[in-house]
Amino acid sequence: MNRVALGWLWSALIVGLTACGSKPAEQPPPLFPGVPTFELVADEFPIEALFGPVPAARFSKLSYLQDIESPEHPVPVEHLFELVIRQGARAGMQRVRSEYTFADSNRHAIEESVQVADLFDLFTYAYTPETDTAPETVTRSYVAEVSQVRGVLFPLAVGNHLQFEATRHYQVERDGQRAEAQTLEFAYDLRVDRQVAPGNYSGVELQEPVWVIQLLEVDPDGVEHRREAHFSAEVGMPVFDARRHDRTITTRRLVRWERDA
Repeated sequence: MNRVALGWLWSALIVGLTACGSKPAEQPPPLFPGVPTFELVADEFPIEALFGPVPAARFSKLSYLQDIESPEHPVPVEHLFELVIRQGARAGMQRVRSEYTFADSNRHAIEESVQVADLFDLFTYAYTPETDTAPETVTRSYVAEVSQVRGVLFPLAVGNHLQFEATRHYQVERDGQRAEAQTLEFAYDLRVDRQVAPGNYSGVELQEPVWVIQLLEVDPDGVEHRREAHFSAEVGMPVFDARRHDRTITTRRLVRWERDA
């Protein structure tokens, strides 16, 4: 994406933040080519206007164990999930590379994203390897506009409540064949539910309390995706995470924290 197109994209987002619900007449170009780079995120992206002062990330690498439980697999299947900061962080955002290792097959799924503390993704490039039941898949998406912003999340306090809507440009590639890019509308609701003592998390040593954030994402079909993130300002990321979709429950717990060098 050239600089002019990128500047237009962020201008549209800022307008969406300041003039709730207003949208430009024309959509941005389809999608960025290839893997997104951290440099695509402009300094003027209004992260603080949307989320408030987000704590800085205080790690170089995080390792989680992820369990997936479904009616088809009542015994949770455990995967190793590693998350690495790439190219630093600024303005409450970080470029992150995530890698899932599937223990039963030793396959790896990789995701590159520019995100806000694992609470909201701005750019995403995700690769999932071929399986016995699904082809190799690549997904690309980015946020083109944010609007209808209400409330505040940071600095964290019990009762803080943030709501907004986001327009995402989204494209899926299967077996090398790219589907037509889509423009999709999502709604988000984030609420600080409670505070938990650091001693409740046995995987890592924490000194500061952890904040439980309830997240709700409503997709274009009206389907609700719920998530509970136990956010540590000390780490700058969740240390525990639980997601429910249909009858599948996915939990992720931090087991190793490598601090900044």
